[in-house]
Amino acid sequence: MQSLLQYRRAGSAAQAQIDRDVGKAREHMSPPDTTRDVEAAKPPVRRHPRKKDEQGLGRALSRVIEEYFTNEEGHEEPVPIQPSTTADNLRQCMSGGVALGQVLTGIQLRPHKNAKGEDNSVFVVNWEGPEDPLDPHNWSVGRRIGVTLQISVIALFVGAASGIDATVLPQASKSLGVSEVAESLATGLYLVGMGLGSLVAGPFSETFGRNAVYTVSMAIFMIWIMASALAPNFGAQIVFRFLAGCSASTPLVCSGGSIADMFNSLEKTWSFPLYAVAGFGGPMIGAVMGAYIGPSNTVSWRWTEWTMLIASGLVLKARTHYTA
Repeated sequence: MQSLLQYRRAGSAAQAQIDRDVGKAREHMSPPDTTRDVEAAKPPVRRHPRKKDEQGLGRALSRVIEEYFTNEEGHEEPVPIQPSTTADNLRQCMSGGVALGQVLTGIQLRPHKNAKGEDNSVFVVNWEGPEDPLDPHNWSVGRRIGVTLQISVIALFVGAASGIDATVLPQASKSLGVSEVAESLATGLYLVGMGLGSLVAGPFSETFGRNAVYTVSMAIFMIWIMASALAPNFGAQIVFRFLAGCSASTPLVCSGGSIADMFNSLEKTWSFPLYAVAGFGGPMIGAVMGAYIGPSNTVSWRWTEWTMLIASGLVLKARTHYTA
């Protein structure tokens, strides 16, 4: 729930920025021109004289804002804008939405040719400024360390799940009626799944955001781990372990991007080791845990999976509760 609230806060901040930038542009906009002629639009009056190029850009910008609000009020088709001789980034016909991108802080409109060779435009979205509070680089040190530790714990448990089954091979193979060599596939296919899942986790984190990918992948990981604990036969177990591995690749693939999102080049010298010590120590921790569960007469070997499920649930709750 906290993750959803975080996205709502980010959306509210973005909407506030749009309203603020559009309001500023409206204040400096010249009166609307009914003939839709850029040359006839008067530039906004300023106290200080401007150069010729600045005046031309002001006229073009006024025209852009006018076209945006005109389209917003009822025009269904994009209205072409006359080319400007002083603003290279306006040498095209733009719809109202593209025109709005010209005045929003932190958004650059760059020319782009599509696959057919036609001129088009793309939005390059950046932060509002160097002091943007939504930029993770501007978070407090304590908050950034807290998020780093959360990512480390996630990587710790998905790594532990990769090695914990290897310590209960005799018990698991006897229970499922297969050899220990065959039962080792539960570990091998988990690692194969981690390799294949990384091909999806990385691009998804760049498209939908890291927090969403962390949360969804951990939830799916818990489902497959639970299925592995309940598997009635060997075939079901190795299939579910493979699928669990596919979901477990996210913290190992996206963690580097998360660290880079929060820390500068100098801070990464201590922040990444802070993650790596716990993250890549997961298989060792899993082996230690499994060494106690396997020979136990109190619990079944399946508690290796149940233990990972409980641990993943705890870290997922912390991940969704912390407003990172």
